[in-house]
Amino acid sequence: MLSQVLADTGAGVQLVDQPSLERQLVEWWHEIEQTGAVRWRGNAARLERYSQLGMARRFARVLDEVVNGRPEMVRESQASRNTV
Repeated sequence: MLSQVLADTGAGVQLVDQPSLERQLVEWWHEIEQTGAVRWRGNAARLERYSQLGMARRFARVLDEVVNGRPEMVRESQASRNTV
């Protein structure tokens, strides 16, 4: 799940082993040497979907659909959650 969110938002990287960690650190070090900083490459609009407010909106929408007796919308919401 974390790697999917990071890939979707561009908000970071998930490193699963020492060689990939070493490569990433070297890449960031070269970027710091060249530009003075490591640039954030995230997508703010996509990241908003995972914010507390964004998740509260999604949860409220699902609850509204349940209360209004529209279970097909709940299933759609569950399906979209599985693709996030």
